[in-house]
Amino acid sequence: STILDGFTISSGNAMVSSPPYNGGGGMNLINSSPSINNVKFLNNYGTYGGGMHTNNSSPVLTNVIFKENTASEAGAIYTENNSNIIVNGATFDQNYSYSDKGVMANSNSVSNLQNAIFINNGSGGWSGGIYNDNSDTTLNNTTFKGNSGSAGGAISNNNNSILMITNSTFESNNSTDGGAIYNASSYVNISNSTFYKNDATYPNAPSGNGGAIFNSFGEAILSNVTITENSAESVPAIANTGNLGIVTITNSIIWGNTGNAPQISGSISASYSIIQGGYTGSSNLNVNPLLGSLANNGGPTQTMALLTDSPAINAGTNTGCPATDQRGVVRPFGSACD
Repeated sequence: STILDGFTISSGNAMVSSPPYNGGGGMNLINSSPSINNVKFLNNYGTYGGGMHTNNSSPVLTNVIFKENTASEAGAIYTENNSNIIVNGATFDQNYSYSDKGVMANSNSVSNLQNAIFINNGSGGWSGGIYNDNSDTTLNNTTFKGNSGSAGGAISNNNNSILMITNSTFESNNSTDGGAIYNASSYVNISNSTFYKNDATYPNAPSGNGGAIFNSFGEAILSNVTITENSAESVPAIANTGNLGIVTITNSIIWGNTGNAPQISGSISASYSIIQGGYTGSSNLNVNPLLGSLANNGGPTQTMALLTDSPAINAGTNTGCPATDQRGVVRPFGSACD
């Protein structure tokens, strides 16, 4: 297979109306599966994918940079038509989409990302980071910081998509609904992850909901997740709407989020968790969890350590608890999971 290694693609332009020439200002892949290593995509333009477009392709990207690329849809990468993209080590920095597809759009495709950073990306529509439409996405050891869009500052997960997130941090992302994640008629599973200072007031939305997560007619499963200091005009942590919406929370902390409503809303099942204001469920607590600052505590993403006297220590259930924490440290460290 083709190997591309160690160069820069810049100032490419595929901002035209006719396919296939409107895909990927930097690179357009059709029915191909190259390995792309140590490549920078800088200041490229396209209708579908400012940096890269994939159609029925399966590229493997390693140690790549997408910076300041722009598109009508998906500022950095647009995947479609049964593409299967693998990314190991990537930075997405200051890319922009004029419409609702974020900087990485997946349509009827599969994507697997680890050790990636999405920072200061944006769109004129829904997601500022990843936009999923009937697609499966797996994220591990990934950071989303300072991204903005109107529905899911970091991620918008739609139309029967499946989103799996582990060992990841969402910081200072901004949206009208779902400061970090917007999940609509789809499934999201989040474990060992941190949501910090995300905001659902974009732009100055009078009824922004879900400073961290907005779930509409979808299913969200959270285990060993910390949600703190997020904000919204209304529900500051998790907003669950729609009669069919399901949210399940285990071994998690929801504390110190600010808005004009309780921390969480809608029908939510919670157990072995610390939730400010209290919440019905097995072994839930309403007590300050005593969290440290967001910092590098080991591992690939920043975390918020439990201070020495934290009531969250050993307060979780071992049933279903991940084998390691967000840093990669083996659980349980004491008598039970934190």
